[in-house]
Amino acid sequence: MKIKIVSFILFFFIAISCYSQAEHSDFPYPAIPSELKSPKERATYLAAHYWDLFDFSTPNLNEQTYVEQAWVNFVDFLELISTTDAEKALKNTFHNAEPYESTLKYFMELAQKYLYSVDSPLKNEEYYRVILEVIINSSTLSDIEKVKPQHQLAVTQKNRTGTLVPNILYQTAQNVKGSLYDIEAVYTLLFIHDFDCHTCQMELDELRKSPLIQKLQQDKQQLVVLTIYPYDSIKEWKNHQDSYDSTWINGYDVTQKMLENEDYILRSSSSFYLLGADKKVILKDTNLETIESLLN
Repeated sequence: MKIKIVSFILFFFIAISCYSQAEHSDFPYPAIPSELKSPKERATYLAAHYWDLFDFSTPNLNEQTYVEQAWVNFVDFLELISTTDAEKALKNTFHNAEPYESTLKYFMELAQKYLYSVDSPLKNEEYYRVILEVIINSSTLSDIEKVKPQHQLAVTQKNRTGTLVPNILYQTAQNVKGSLYDIEAVYTLLFIHDFDCHTCQMELDELRKSPLIQKLQQDKQQLVVLTIYPYDSIKEWKNHQDSYDSTWINGYDVTQKMLENEDYILRSSSSFYLLGADKKVILKDTNLETIESLLN
């Protein structure tokens, strides 16, 4: 099944039309009261009442194709409203699903797929964190079933958007020492990786070939790319310098402690961060496409 991820602006215009397309859908969209006139009022109402007519007790919801599309539309639409209202809507959704074990587990799968997966265009760890807090406090799930959500919550709480990342002390293959905090640029693109990794090599290649990254790097005050090897096979890493662009800063973790101390948590063999001039997180554990979209 192919799920459409439409522009939330387009979805919003569908929404303020009181879902005239509802008659063509299995999902019971709510009608927006006519007395709500402003776009913000209508959007906030829709988020709060999106699932009002949906029967969470329906068995085998995972076999109903319309539910996943309804979830995607819902998540996409949340970008139109305040963070507070979005988080409240997500909490209410999972509180409604919580009494029904199969429904709760299916919605957990959807949330992980679209809000936590690195490759999802809708990835939003702040939204996912709110959901995890409901899941961990659920009386429907066993302690064993909560182990994975508890670990994911720890990951989402590390280096959250808008927070200052820990400093990284690095040394290049040419024995030049420096630190993340010493970089002076509007943006720092931090790539933590293992050189002996097929996916990492593909990402390095994509990064090297990106016209936008190349263009922005022409002005070192605009963007600096910092690649960091965090493991201890330093000699082997030095023998793989052909993988890197000479315009980047390519270093290894001098302390050999950044992963052990969980200054940064790698969910896979690599991780992209986009940082601001103050070294606060703009994008965390993301992909190059999302970074390019923001920078563009």
